[in-house]
Amino acid sequence: QQLSMEGKDVDMEEEIKKQAVVEDAGIEYTAQEELKEIPAEDLEAFTTGITERLASEDWKEQFYSIDDLRRLFKHHPTEFKKNLPNYETHIGNGVDNLRSSICKNSLTLVAEVFSTEKDLTEVDESGEPTPYAKFTNEILLTVSKRVAD
Repeated sequence: QQLSMEGKDVDMEEEIKKQAVVEDAGIEYTAQEELKEIPAEDLEAFTTGITERLASEDWKEQFYSIDDLRRLFKHHPTEFKKNLPNYETHIGNGVDNLRSSICKNSLTLVAEVFSTEKDLTEVDESGEPTPYAKFTNEILLTVSKRVAD
């Protein structure tokens, strides 16, 4: 069945198939209050596993590893901060990802990080940039480029 929309013929069956593909993707966005706790005894393996999964070629794996970063930030912010240098490039790549679900989930993480009170000191005792200072500089550049495109 053909339908004309804005001067273009649209195949309704094709549109329904496209919608089914989107629905079959099977991803779900998780609200911040629904992010599950990470047991302390699993924390080390959990943080290591996130880095590996962020680099995956499987976009769903990337999507859910961003959720895991959100869980880590919410429940173990000190551990998140400690490991942030391992994650920041992947988060920036997620924000810049053309797959909208990964981009949206990455931006959700960034919003959660920036909306939570924390020490944003730019340098530590030795004069080195802190993880949050480096992350802030990198992610703001990525987000601003993304918005400009």
